[in-house]
Amino acid sequence: MKSKTKITIIVITVLLVILVGIRLGSTVISGNTRANIQKDRKILDVTVVGTKVKLGDIEKYITLAGEIRGIEEANALPDVPGKVDKILVSEGSYVKKDQPIMYIDRSQIGFSYNLSPVRSPISGRVGSIYVQEGQFVAQTTPVATIINDSIMEVVLLLPETYITKVKKGDKAIIEVT
Repeated sequence: MKSKTKITIIVITVLLVILVGIRLGSTVISGNTRANIQKDRKILDVTVVGTKVKLGDIEKYITLAGEIRGIEEANALPDVPGKVDKILVSEGSYVKKDQPIMYIDRSQIGFSYNLSPVRSPISGRVGSIYVQEGQFVAQTTPVATIINDSIMEVVLLLPETYITKVKKGDKAIIEVT
């Protein structure tokens, strides 16, 4: 039993000596001696300037992402189900209330109907058109959004941490990109 313990201790000692030798050899070969490491360090000159304390305002800014939208928005819906035959307007076009913006063909095999107009529910700009010519739509399918852009609003999501710091009447800078 004692000879096994002695052999184990000798083997562990020999392995440790070999590992330390390999580590020292690789450091010397790579040239990363303590002297070389000291030479590689760069000395930075930093100039420190002090000033007297002045009375002034401190401004804080919060940058948030948001959405600009018209105060009034409405979806245009067809009166009948069918296939979009012709789109008369494009996104960004100005439309008046009850102006036709597209036509729906509700014809079926054996039956022929007049084209049914989809009318703008409000006056404003066409914000989005959700359908394409040839697409089938139901009466509940919004085909376009009309936005009254005479008055716009900005909707921001304010994180909870800022709720106590922002008050009604605070100035805001709004940038649109």
